[in-house]
Amino acid sequence: MLGHIISDTLVMRWAELTADISRGEVSISQMVELLIQEVQPQRNVGDARDVYKKMNDLECVWSGTSLSKQFDVDHAIPFALRHDNSLWNLFPAASRINNEKRDKLPSAALVERRRDAILHYWERIKTELTGRFASDFLRITGHESMPPSNWHKYLFSVFMEVLESTAVTRSAMRWDG
Repeated sequence: MLGHIISDTLVMRWAELTADISRGEVSISQMVELLIQEVQPQRNVGDARDVYKKMNDLECVWSGTSLSKQFDVDHAIPFALRHDNSLWNLFPAASRINNEKRDKLPSAALVERRRDAILHYWERIKTELTGRFASDFLRITGHESMPPSNWHKYLFSVFMEVLESTAVTRSAMRWDG
């Protein structure tokens, strides 16, 4: 949650140190400009899209409407708020719905209403991409290993916590479908 604050602080301190070491040949502002030129991580949703394409019972995670092979892959926690392509964060969505949601966080009420769909997609993704899903699970939950049972319940509670903490720390707009 504090990653962006820590990152900004490190950039500033590094720029100050570099300016000191260079004895003024490099200014703090020049160094900050160089240090913040980062390559933005890509919205890599290809693996999730491939899994969802194979499904016959595909529906929009947020509206429940049936989807054809034309669909968007939505970052439940928007990429703009959390650059996270973890499989637990990627769901099939109708293009119209995804465009309506954009960079808003789904409301807690919406996530609760769509709980069964979310769990269904997690199960399918886990089955198809077991290793990556387990790695993503461990990274978000902090567990040392993925439990063989009841992982859905635990991941869902962590997912809700991440949604709510993101809403508070980033002052994110909410979307209720």
